[in-house]
Amino acid sequence: MKKKLSTKDKIIGKLRTEKEKLKQELQKFKGFWHSIMSHFHKRICFDKDENYKIVSDDLYKNGIFDNNDNEIANNIYRRVTIPEENKQTKSKKKNNNTRF
Repeated sequence: MKKKLSTKDKIIGKLRTEKEKLKQELQKFKGFWHSIMSHFHKRICFDKDENYKIVSDDLYKNGIFDNNDNEIANNIYRRVTIPEENKQTKSKKKNNNTRF
């Protein structure tokens, strides 16, 4: 029985390690995607670079940018954020509401 528990503990440990590696990779990818979207947003909205607008439209047509990505890249009033961060920010604002 102890041997089975030990084996299961080792498996759980390996899975936890793998989970942490995947989380780190996901964070790297999110950072990379954020920097790409920031670059497109800056070039299209502030620099008025038509070449980036053409590329952005092409990426949207080919399904690489979704509606949210396309709007972020092309709308000067949208901030470049990650949807999970938006949810966390909204929930923090609700919790900090101190109206009487």
